Amino acid sequence: MLFRSPVGATPSFLDTMRSAVDSVNAQQSLSRELQNAYVRGEDVSLTDVAIAMQRSSVAFEATVQVRNKILESYKEIMSMTV
Repeated sequence: MLFRSPVGATPSFLDTMRSAVDSVNAQQSLSRELQNAYVRGEDVSLTDVAIAMQRSSVAFEATVQVRNKILESYKEIMSMTV
């Protein structure tokens, strides 16, 4: 069962994370499309391809770091005594 925030309410943490992952996926898709277009010889500059690749790389790394911090926090919370 997925929990979604009501319309007009503040987005939940799950919604925020889903949005971030979707954004990273979109960046990676754009990068892949530009790479393929460049290889096919279409009118795409190499700098556009390189910038898109760097953006997708930075977005992915940031997402991985957030995930690592979330897991670290979860483990710390679970080890607390009540």
